[in-house]
Amino acid sequence: MNQNADYYAYLVRTEDVSHDAQLIMSLMLLKVICSRFADAQQPLTALELARTTDIPIRITSDLLYRLRSINLITEYLDSESDREAAYQPSQDIANITVGKLVELLDSHPDRHLDLELNPEKVLTKKMLATLGEHRKQFIEILGDYQLKDL
Repeated sequence: MNQNADYYAYLVRTEDVSHDAQLIMSLMLLKVICSRFADAQQPLTALELARTTDIPIRITSDLLYRLRSINLITEYLDSESDREAAYQPSQDIANITVGKLVELLDSHPDRHLDLELNPEKVLTKKMLATLGEHRKQFIEILGDYQLKDL
C-alpha cells in the first residue's frame, strides 16, 4: 500500500460504510477467525486480520468490537507472550452461521436509543406479519451456511 492509501484507510470511518458492506466485512473477519480456529492455527490480532482481509484497521477494530459485543468472538491474551490481543470464536464454530451473524448484527444497536416506535400507525398488521415472516425465512436460509464451510 502506498502512503496516500494508508492515510485514506486510516481516515475511513465505519459509520460512513454501508450496512451491507459492514455485513460483508464482518463475515470476512469471522470467516478468517473461524477457519484459523478450525485449523488449530494461532489466532490473529486486529492488525493481522486487517492485513489478511485488506479491511482498513479502523474499520477492522470497530467490527471486531461489534462481533465481541454480540458474543461471536472473544479476545485471547496469551499470558506467556507480549503479543497484543488476538481473536477467536466464543462458541462452537458449528453453531456460527451466516444467519446467526446477520440476525445478531441486525438486532444489536450500535448505541442504545430508547425509541417508542408504533409501526401499526402506518403499516397494517398483515403487512408487519408478512415482513416478519419473510425476515424469518431469510434468516433460516442463511442459517444453513456455517462460517467454517464458506
